[in-house]
Amino acid sequence: MESPGDVIERYIIKGLNISVGQLAQALNVPANRMYQIIQNKRDISVDTALRLGYFLNMDPLFWLDIQTRYKLRDYQASRPNLNDEIRVFKSKKSN
Repeated sequence: MESPGDVIERYIIKGLNISVGQLAQALNVPANRMYQIIQNKRDISVDTALRLGYFLNMDPLFWLDIQTRYKLRDYQASRPNLNDEIRVFKSKKSN
């Protein structure tokens, strides 16, 4: 699974042939914010998701979804036996 930074780099920076600085300027955010996202050192915030959504004329939930899925997969990979710690809920059927 690609990180949000990977998606930005592949489809926006390379795909639209613009620099990170140009993207940051278009979004009206500090360039270091975009660099940190691309380097996976910073998450996509609601603010950044909205700005990317406006910039690309798309639903900002796309960016939040990518971020959430990436973090979930990363966390699951770091805790492969987590499910062994959980007792599954079983409802009691009433007669």
